[in-house]
Amino acid sequence: MWLDYQGEKDCYLGQVHSIEHPDFPEKEKPVRAIFNNRSEYVKPIDANSCKLYFTSKFDMKLNALASMMEGKGSEGQEKWFKEFSKQCGK
Repeated sequence: MWLDYQGEKDCYLGQVHSIEHPDFPEKEKPVRAIFNNRSEYVKPIDANSCKLYFTSKFDMKLNALASMMEGKGSEGQEKWFKEFSKQCGK
């Protein structure tokens, strides 16, 4: 997480990726997805608005129909955006 990213006041860059840790070994059930990269960049426009850039690449480690994966993946993204907006006071 970088606050005031590249010297720009109130800009934020966050980046997440999965790691291996002996206290939390990989499991077969439930399957744990691996985040290759998840990043968000927030840049204020004015006192009441901002731009948000978001990217996410992950391996769900499942062999399933694309339509099922799109539904489950989009539900998680929607939940994240709603919580993000709530924290921003919207």
